[in-house]
Amino acid sequence: MAHTDRTSPLVLTTHKNELFHLLDENKLPINQFTWEPDQSQFGSSWARLVHVPTGLYLEARFREGFLFSVDYLPGPNGVKGYLEVRQWPDVVRAARLWAEGLKRELSAPDLWASIEAEREFMSGAPTSASNSPFDNQEKEQIVRSLREIKDFLINT
Repeated sequence: MAHTDRTSPLVLTTHKNELFHLLDENKLPINQFTWEPDQSQFGSSWARLVHVPTGLYLEARFREGFLFSVDYLPGPNGVKGYLEVRQWPDVVRAARLWAEGLKRELSAPDLWASIEAEREFMSGAPTSASNSPFDNQEKEQIVRSLREIKDFLINT
């Protein structure tokens, strides 16, 4: 039985695996990424790989079944990146740029958040935090903060 374009995946498993290895080579936390379901509208389709905690993404776009572009955030200089593509190696090239930008963003400390935390601490005002167990979002924040501290200590 032949597959129609509607049921065939846009990105082949072997290509997804190639991006998996690229993220792993860049020491990015693989378990924080997911492929969103393929989307389609007005003759265009797209497959999107998302870094779940930040919402940053790499998106391969197809027109009438043919690969035509890649959008990614963050791109060069922190802005959205766009590359017209015709073949899978072009997608991998864009994915490398995306991984570099993503790695940069994930390793950067949030200086504004630290100022706010310092401001709250210095105010002496009691916090409304309860003594309940950490939820998943709080656990992820702790892991990110510890990673930032570790990276800072290693790089200084």
